[in-house]
Amino acid sequence: MDTGFSAELRAIDVLLKQAKVVNYVNVASTALLSYDFLLTLGDEIRIMWGAKWNAGKILFFMTRYPVFTDCTLNLVFFMSSDLDPKLCAPLFKAVGWQSYFGVLVAELILMARTYAIYRRSRSVLIIFAIIFVCLNTPAVIFLNKFLKSTEFLSQSPFPTLAPCIPTSVNGIAFLDFVLLMAFELVVVILTAWKGIYQWRENQSPLMKTLVKDGVFYFFWLFAVSLANAVVLKAAPCILVYSFRYKECCTRCFPPGFFSTYVTPGTTMNQFLDQILAPCLGLQLPENPKLPTSNSPHPGHDPDLTP
Repeated sequence: MDTGFSAELRAIDVLLKQAKVVNYVNVASTALLSYDFLLTLGDEIRIMWGAKWNAGKILFFMTRYPVFTDCTLNLVFFMSSDLDPKLCAPLFKAVGWQSYFGVLVAELILMARTYAIYRRSRSVLIIFAIIFVCLNTPAVIFLNKFLKSTEFLSQSPFPTLAPCIPTSVNGIAFLDFVLLMAFELVVVILTAWKGIYQWRENQSPLMKTLVKDGVFYFFWLFAVSLANAVVLKAAPCILVYSFRYKECCTRCFPPGFFSTYVTPGTTMNQFLDQILAPCLGLQLPENPKLPTSNSPHPGHDPDLTP
């Protein structure tokens, strides 16, 4: 049997199977997002539509609706058989930057929630400002380097399943998930610490919601980010067919090579961020306020009205 031909078939089979998995995950993510939207639309209308415009409401809508554009771009990039190969790189960059913007807004919502738990503490605000700048500055650099380094085949041999096939990529993408994990870890520590400290003094339903559900969501997002970082870093060594050089070879892909096309977790991580972040806001009452020691009524603090 021709070893080279056999290796070529195995490589193509692996890529096609991985492409199918990514397509399934993209469709599933879109379905999950649509289901969540319909499930929470009533609460959105009741709580958000009639509320006064402020930073919280703006952030909510910034993460609530642009994600559907992300869905559309993802489906076109991964599943459009009529996609012009010349559009692969520009579309990939658009998907990358829009996804980053969505996660960035979700981060701001999580910070605003924690900031509210600490009763608008100036110290917490300064901490978050420093963390936000220190983590997102390198994240932008890493993402830009990753997107610029990614190249695609001039013509996909199987456009129905994989219209855009990467040929090279920088393995730096996993660092963005490491930075995201660092942010999520800081937020969950601050939330848990405040929850433990105030649990004895404040048994209001609002505080229970802020702490219990907040910690749960943070741990869930942290776990997904960790899984993505591990997958992107631990790239497998497999026998592949190099379409660029028209030869079969065994090579260890640099971390992040398959993330360009065949790592579905990145899409799920992005959509979970943009599903759970608005949910954190919708779970609050119509007039979310936290009690303070100087409040005339338990559970009512005018300083925290959104």
